[in-house]
Amino acid sequence: MLEQYDEHRLGNSVAVAARIIYRLSKLVPDNMDRSGLFSFFSKELRASFHYDRFSIFLYDAERDFLTAFTAADGTVVEVFSDTRIAQNTVAWQAIQTRKPVVIKNLASLNWGGAVSLASVGLTATIALPLILNRQVIGTLHVSFVRQPDNLVEILNLLQQLSPVLTTFLFVILTEEHDQRLVMAERDGRRNHIELGNESVV
Repeated sequence: MLEQYDEHRLGNSVAVAARIIYRLSKLVPDNMDRSGLFSFFSKELRASFHYDRFSIFLYDAERDFLTAFTAADGTVVEVFSDTRIAQNTVAWQAIQTRKPVVIKNLASLNWGGAVSLASVGLTATIALPLILNRQVIGTLHVSFVRQPDNLVEILNLLQQLSPVLTTFLFVILTEEHDQRLVMAERDGRRNHIELGNESVV
């Protein structure tokens, strides 16, 4: 049975954000992976308002690439690859302006990212830049088949949550980087030992 949503139930976005942040504060960032963080936010957002697609992208400024943080929740856009050039995407608009982007009529636009979203029936979308130490490290997206009446309240909620999401995102990415370094060092020691054993023989 489909869950029924009251579009006007979001109410005070600051209070809703505070409750979500409080629940998030009970979690230990070091023990959370990508899937866990994404799952937490998707469940909290779905409990607060209806969306048809939720996604997070990481932004590589050096290569100007977007990479999916995890698989999106909701409507599948098959033409989207996990890694793609940032230009000509909705994310790119948020990255360049460093401000939230709200598109209320995707079908009216004729550039790549908007056309791809519209092709699967999505009509409206919100994209926010995730900024840490003045650098855009990713973007957050929610899209809708039908534009919600409380779009402003949804945007306000996402703006309240994005700094906290960005911090947790950074912690997870840092942990992944540190784990890769440990594994590389371990492999290097193993190879060194194996080479040493071969030289003895």
